[in-house]
Amino acid sequence: PVDEPNQVGIVLAQTPSAGAAVNEGDRVVLDIGVGPGNDDGDDGDNGNGDNGDNGDNGDNGNNGDNGDNGGPPTRDD
Repeated sequence: PVDEPNQVGIVLAQTPSAGAAVNEGDRVVLDIGVGPGNDDGDDGDNGNGDNGDNGDNGDNGNNGDNGDNGGPPTRDD
C-alpha cells in the first residue's frame, strides 16, 4: 500500500438546478473540496472539504499529470 497525496475535487454546478436552461447572467457555484488521500492505496475518495459536498470528485485527481511529454509535431518537409 502507498500513501496518497491530498485529493482535490472541483465541481462547477449550475444553480438553481443542474440541467435547467442557462440564461445570460445566471450564476454558477464552484465547489472545491479538499481532503486527505487514503493511506492504503485506494482511490483517495475522502476529499470532503468546503461544504462537505462533492469532495468525492477528487478521486484520482492527481493522475492527470502524465502525458505532458509528447514530442514536437512531425514535419513532412
